[in-house]
Amino acid sequence: MEIQDKMSADIRHILNKKPKGIVRFGSGIMLAIIIVSILTYFFKEDIKILSIFNYFV
Repeated sequence: MEIQDKMSADIRHILNKKPKGIVRFGSGIMLAIIIVSILTYFFKEDIKILSIFNYFV
């Protein structure tokens, strides 16, 4: 628990240092990853989408 609290404090410090644009860019990447994972979840049986997902991983 203590390690997690320390890590989250460090992450907050790093995020506060960075310009807002970089943070938004990072959250955009996270959203893209989430969307891709949702698509692969719904289209598991589609080989083409899985191959696209494997290409990025």
